[in-house]
Amino acid sequence: MFGHQAPARPRTVSRGRRADDGTAAHLARRRAWIDDARRLKAKAIVAGCPPEAVGLIRRPTISVLVSTARPDRLEHVYRTVARQQDVQVQLVLLTRGFCPGDADLRRLAGEHGIDDVVYLYLPADVPLGECYNYSIRAADGDVVAIMDDGDHYGPNYLSDQLYSLEHSGADLVCKQAYCMYLEELSTTLLRFDEHERCFTDIVNVPTVLGARDVLIANPLPSFGMNEDGATWTPGAKGLRVYSTDKFNYFQTRLPAGGKAQLPDSGLLSCGKFQFFGSPEPRIDI
Repeated sequence: MFGHQAPARPRTVSRGRRADDGTAAHLARRRAWIDDARRLKAKAIVAGCPPEAVGLIRRPTISVLVSTARPDRLEHVYRTVARQQDVQVQLVLLTRGFCPGDADLRRLAGEHGIDDVVYLYLPADVPLGECYNYSIRAADGDVVAIMDDGDHYGPNYLSDQLYSLEHSGADLVCKQAYCMYLEELSTTLLRFDEHERCFTDIVNVPTVLGARDVLIANPLPSFGMNEDGATWTPGAKGLRVYSTDKFNYFQTRLPAGGKAQLPDSGLLSCGKFQFFGSPEPRIDI
């Protein structure tokens, strides 16, 4: 039986993905999270809870906070929020320095099927951190999630982050490890991969998600307008922060800029080269 070995079967890798990129592990965790939620409802049924009580076992609602000074990003914001799956979402949209027309807001909400929208306005010179704190106070969701008006969030982003919050025991979750797409070079980098799936003291603000009550009690600092560089250290206040994996989110560095960013040549030294082309086909799972 030891003399001959059958040839190894080739490993099957989905198109556009590497076999060891963490996709299978992420999908396995998602299946486990979903199974846990189903078991919770099953236990309630076995325990004799009335149907109306079982129906109350629901996922927390999420208020998505977006602060933007760019009218041309509104379509992207509504499209991103509308495609989030398996979550009940409220959009809290704060515009800085411009006021979209009521007709435009109604059109965007209607076209993308978003029923629950809170619209806010502040002057352009209000610090971004204060904009988020103002939005948190106006939100109605059990949980709040900050989104950047220019970043990419996949359809399973909010659902997976919410599961991570519930199962990690953290007060806040974020993505400190993430991909960045350099559009001018058609190159994808992975940044801060050493901070993937671990507890941390620093929050990447455009990916923060946590209970509204926690963020009311621990407001964000008054950082400025450079959203890509916005970080926060709630660990100094004793909060437990968990950095999830790199999937379902990435930043894009556009050739023209629009934010205070390093040139592409500088960014190349701030991350690990992954591949040429957009990360979307590999990151959204």
